[in-house]
Amino acid sequence: MMKPPVLVLAVILVLTGCKSAEDYARNNTATAGWLEAHAGQPAINVAGQWHSDDWGDALFKQKGNRITGILGDYPIGGVLSGRTLYLAITSDGWTDYTAILEPQGPRSLAGQYSDSVPFTAADNRPIQLTRTAP
Repeated sequence: MMKPPVLVLAVILVLTGCKSAEDYARNNTATAGWLEAHAGQPAINVAGQWHSDDWGDALFKQKGNRITGILGDYPIGGVLSGRTLYLAITSDGWTDYTAILEPQGPRSLAGQYSDSVPFTAADNRPIQLTRTAP
């Protein structure tokens, strides 16, 4: 049987890891604002199947400058502005990562992703996608 202080500590740890409705609202507002600030006229088409060695398979759908789909296990939403793709990578309604990618040839997108919402260069890491089918 757990001793009471251990049980209290376990409950505190569980509760501090939970995100509140306010946390979700702030995260969603920051995500929407970041995407809207970067939305523009698309100069490329990213619709189709992609693959990343780090993230897995991806499927992007494009309607105008709006992008939806899946990247590995994550639902994504995003926008295009010119040749730049801005992605919000989510799970359970929470944006976990933001990414900025650009074409690196006819079948490749490369850029950076960040744990921050909105994207920040302070904590970014590389991301590379290769088109596997249109």
